Amino acid sequence: MNCARCRRPVSTRYDVCPYCGYNNRRVGRYDPYSGYYGGHGGYRPYRGGGAQVAYYSATPKVPGIVIASMVLGICSVVFGAFILIGIPTGVLGIVFSVKPIKYNYHGKGMAIAGLACGAVGCFISLMVLIFVLSVRSRFSFFL
Repeated sequence: MNCARCRRPVSTRYDVCPYCGYNNRRVGRYDPYSGYYGGHGGYRPYRGGGAQVAYYSATPKVPGIVIASMVLGICSVVFGAFILIGIPTGVLGIVFSVKPIKYNYHGKGMAIAGLACGAVGCFISLMVLIFVLSVRSRFSFFL
């Protein structure tokens, strides 16, 4: 079976596409246990006469590059006053967030957050650098 959104091959035992996270259970299949196209969210109602069995679908994993971009972006904002830490982490946060945004990875929102935080952290670090250089040039007779 192919996913209805990304058209990649997906095993029939998964209701959710592991690549894009789309719920394929709602597409064109009538399920007598869940109503018309997945009304109960993946579990069968208790019918009595035995143990209830829950059926869960696999959730797609968030790639490590997405998490890395968000963590580096947040670190660049937190350590923005320290120029040697703020600028490299901001640049790496921006670089690591480009591929997940471009190729529509799962967790794209975290990649956008990494991009935004990395840009803000770089801006803060550059402002601190400009301030330090301007203060140093004004008071150079003390050095």
